[in-house]
Amino acid sequence: MVQNYYLIQDDTRVAHKIYPTHFTNLKLPFEKMPPVQICEVNAVPSSEYVDWMLQPAMLVSDRLKRILEKYNLYARFKSLYLIDKTNDQQSLYWFSKIPRIESLSELTEFNPHDQSLKKLVLDRAKVKGNHIFKIKGIRESYCIISEDVAESLLRRGINGFVLIKIALNELEVC
Repeated sequence: MVQNYYLIQDDTRVAHKIYPTHFTNLKLPFEKMPPVQICEVNAVPSSEYVDWMLQPAMLVSDRLKRILEKYNLYARFKSLYLIDKTNDQQSLYWFSKIPRIESLSELTEFNPHDQSLKKLVLDRAKVKGNHIFKIKGIRESYCIISEDVAESLLRRGINGFVLIKIALNELEVC
């Protein structure tokens, strides 16, 4: 079976996501972050605690973390307790550090003025066997998941994200 890959992005249709406030450790490199952190959130009764957040940093819910760990043994996580004092609620989220791999195809195109991605194409041979990863060699911090991971997330009702199918090239062997 041919494996497809997807860019996982925030679902902008969710109107009232929780949002960590006054969080200063976001600018620290993952390695320098403390293993456990606490942060308050601004929440209203209609706020949603989604499983996937890219803003203000890549945060995943505890149930999403358990799935991601099964697909990439090299992924690393540090805990963040989100405290909602208004609604007397506490939720466990995780900062994630997903390994970057060399995965770009020679067909990938960059904008000449700032080297941002113009057209992303992954090399199927380079990504084979990887189910969740980030792309080495680009400015953007895109997280890519395999079709197996995507199906697993969708079956379990994981929310807060949209999937964008990524083009893959296959080099012909002569």
